[in-house]
Amino acid sequence: MNKTGLPAQSFVNPLLQKQLQRNSRKSLMALKEEQKVIDHQIQSLIQADTRLKELFNWIVSVPRIGPATATEILVVTNEMKAITDPKQMAASAVRLPCGRGSI
Repeated sequence: MNKTGLPAQSFVNPLLQKQLQRNSRKSLMALKEEQKVIDHQIQSLIQADTRLKELFNWIVSVPRIGPATATEILVVTNEMKAITDPKQMAASAVRLPCGRGSI
């Protein structure tokens, strides 16, 4: 018995649990490596385009806005062409409807 009064034996086979943890760890490591490659490709694309690079640099100059958020903003706003009104951008950022009296 353990501290909770339940039998100490688990219903999960310890060997199977260790194997699952190893497999999960390997999968997670592979995904992290793939993410690094994709992030590098995205940054290369941004740096190769003058307009994207300029917009990206403006966005990341805002305190607490990092590369991932800046990239998301560029994608969602279609390079700042879809959303040009600051109030619309703010409403979009906090998922509020845009309109009179909404903020």
